[in-house]
Amino acid sequence: MKKFLLLLLSFVIILNLFADPVNPEQALKIAKNFYLQMSKDKGLSNVSLTLAFTSKSKDVSAAKGLNGQEIPVLYIFNVNQNDGFVIVSADDAVAPILGYNTTGFYSANNVPAPLMKLIDKYNREITDIILNDIKADNVIQLKWSSLENGEPLVTEKGVKSVNPLVTTTWGQSPYENALCPYDAAAGSSNNYHCVTGCPATAMAQIMNFWEYPSTGTGFPNYTHTTYGYLSSNLASHTYNWSAMTNNITSSNSAVATLMYDCGIAVKMNYGPTVSGSWVIEDNPDGPTYCSQYAFKTYFGYNASTIQGLKRVNYPNDTDWKNLLKNDLNAGRPIQYAGWGQGGHTFVCDGYDNNDFFHMNWGWGVSYASYNAFYNLDALNPGPGGTGAGGGTYNNYQQALIGIQPNSPPTDNLVAYSAITVNPNPIVYAQSFTVNVDISNDGAYTFNGDYTAAIFDDQGNFVDYIQTYTGQTLQSGYHYTGGLTFSSSGLTSATPGVYTIGIYFRPTGGNWSIIGSGSYSNYISINVISQPNDMKLYSNITVSTNPIYVNQAFTATTDIANYGSTDFSGSVSLDLHSLDGTWIQTIQEYSGQTLAAGFFLDNITFSCSGLNVAPGTYYLFAWDMPDGGSWEIVSADYYTNPVTITVATPPISPDVYEANNTEATAYNLSLSFSGNTATRNTNGSNIHNSGDLDYYQLNLATGYNYTITARVHDSYNSGNGNTYTGDMMFSYKYNSVWSDNYDDIMPSSITISNGGIVIFNVAPYFAGETGTYLLDMSITRTINTGINENETANLISVYPNPAQSILNIDFTNNTKKVSAVRVFDNIGKEISNLNLSDLSGNIYQIPVNDLSNGMYFISITSENNVITKKFTIQK
Repeated sequence: MKKFLLLLLSFVIILNLFADPVNPEQALKIAKNFYLQMSKDKGLSNVSLTLAFTSKSKDVSAAKGLNGQEIPVLYIFNVNQNDGFVIVSADDAVAPILGYNTTGFYSANNVPAPLMKLIDKYNREITDIILNDIKADNVIQLKWSSLENGEPLVTEKGVKSVNPLVTTTWGQSPYENALCPYDAAAGSSNNYHCVTGCPATAMAQIMNFWEYPSTGTGFPNYTHTTYGYLSSNLASHTYNWSAMTNNITSSNSAVATLMYDCGIAVKMNYGPTVSGSWVIEDNPDGPTYCSQYAFKTYFGYNASTIQGLKRVNYPNDTDWKNLLKNDLNAGRPIQYAGWGQGGHTFVCDGYDNNDFFHMNWGWGVSYASYNAFYNLDALNPGPGGTGAGGGTYNNYQQALIGIQPNSPPTDNLVAYSAITVNPNPIVYAQSFTVNVDISNDGAYTFNGDYTAAIFDDQGNFVDYIQTYTGQTLQSGYHYTGGLTFSSSGLTSATPGVYTIGIYFRPTGGNWSIIGSGSYSNYISINVISQPNDMKLYSNITVSTNPIYVNQAFTATTDIANYGSTDFSGSVSLDLHSLDGTWIQTIQEYSGQTLAAGFFLDNITFSCSGLNVAPGTYYLFAWDMPDGGSWEIVSADYYTNPVTITVATPPISPDVYEANNTEATAYNLSLSFSGNTATRNTNGSNIHNSGDLDYYQLNLATGYNYTITARVHDSYNSGNGNTYTGDMMFSYKYNSVWSDNYDDIMPSSITISNGGIVIFNVAPYFAGETGTYLLDMSITRTINTGINENETANLISVYPNPAQSILNIDFTNNTKKVSAVRVFDNIGKEISNLNLSDLSGNIYQIPVNDLSNGMYFISITSENNVITKKFTIQK
């Protein structure tokens, strides 16, 4: 009985804990006790912790009247020199531990981008919990009490855990991206190549875990608006898993090949410092632009087990976490995405018995310390997480589960003869045939398709020569006389060096290369120009490459007459698509004469601009003798045609420039319709690495204003439009700057009797560029002033200053009051009281929870809003 009473008393004490700030000394004690519990295998009896980082909130401090001072919302402590770190909440209404590692250390100046987003997410959640005065539930209270007393955290009996499955520490550069598009803007730190993109890095690490497949399938390709035509012959790539080391600290072609193939497979939107694509098939660009589709289609992962899930569809946190745990229990790493729309993706590959999930951020060996255990939320447990605002913080979390290889393929088709091409070399756009015999050396009958495909000298897919569908080949049989693939002429295979390969596709599958057997399943061939005495006498050189849409350029070459008779006619330079289709003439010179044995020197073709879609194109040099027809200028010693890339123009300064400082803030004029107005920054962008944007609203006196604001960007667009920059913003009012907001503010801004509000928009990651939209909605009501003596309908507020109770005296008020709202000194709403039945009374508002400082009280009556100022002084 005594034991029972003590337990009951302890429980009562725990229930009476209240939401309260946690100072650094308390947090250090919590962190130390937790760390010692989680690192028992290290045999440490004592550790030294140092505070490495404090995340703070101005919103909380403003609500408490601290005049813009920042107060902590979480702490990060390092353990010893290199024994890990612990993330601790700075308020006991929140789960005490948010993340930890037992190796490495935390450096505030060297944090992976997705972890920065997660810490921001924690910050917003904790801020909302504090502002909304949400109390800790019993489970969280018990965790604080246990850690305070150095007791083990209580877990359910039989709770499992899974140690991290993935051992690689791969990143996005500078070695992993060696085959990604070249871009000088990527800089030396990225080896002047676009970064791989987090979808590719996450996929590559998961595939390396399985060491599957041995080769890819298919020939994915697409056109990028900056880098043109991008392609990879996955079916020809054998992945050398044994050469892929866990830590990449020097060139590694095996890893670079895998990374590039993953990028092409998801149609990566490459960029010099940021590359991205989607994770699951339910995305704005369509089901083929994502990791889920690529795993199944190009890399042979099981289509019946892989699923793309959105957390918002699982309102119960336990259900979501159990889905993840079940996959990890089955030994399958998960590709996870968060914490925002189109945001970052990484690998979730383990969990502990306290519901912390292990994240491998895919940020490279230098950031391996951050591959650690994290809480998915800082929120209280419950449907969607208490204080989650209807799922606000969970909306963009996604998981790709069920990633596992298919059963080993049963088909074993091999070449049963050498490949022959007739004629060889091939004359451009003329007919030719490819012949090869195929044998089924497998144990089962093959059902499916065959194709002969042609690739350029860089391995890019060019075209199919011919495809045979619905074929059957029994085990142990081959084709007598082989199979002949015929083409009436490929305009896509311009003069140059190519490779032809033979592929099979089982019913419902993708293209795989036929085994070489005793022969070679690739043959190198030349495509030559049609015979022509007019030949290039120098390379075709283009004044700029890439060529931006509608940008003027020139192309120059020399043409020689190798014939025995003089030439008289026209020469022209024309633009063609990659399949050889004519698009337009760049410039034509008629009436040209060229004696036999001579050449035309420095022929310059000029273009005022190409109004075509960004992509890769050909420039063909043509000649036409008088009375004859157009012929391709021969290229025996030089290249004709040449490829060019037509790209989207770089970002130009927007119309709001120069607005890089508060003093030069662009004035956004307002046009009210009645008492509402909307304003946005249509066409705005961060156009270079040093750009910051400031905007100013001048709000006339005589009104009270409520402003809701957000940014639409690449991370979270709420209007259906696409933006290229990841932005954050803040605002200044009453000489105080707010917190930085990652796209969306948690509440609106209230301005009493007009004034100036400054907004600042900046890239989330310093140095990045791109487009965005700052979007604002403003409402106003007539202001009757903030003087104590009102001219009519007198309402008084006392005592002023106040300590614990603020009285509102409605005795002399004859108008019906519908609402009373309290705001801090930068216009953030603290409370909203619905008073539809109140008139002719004295109403008391408890203010004992408010910190010292200045506040405003807004009183809404039948036809106006009265704003009064009061002060808390204790």
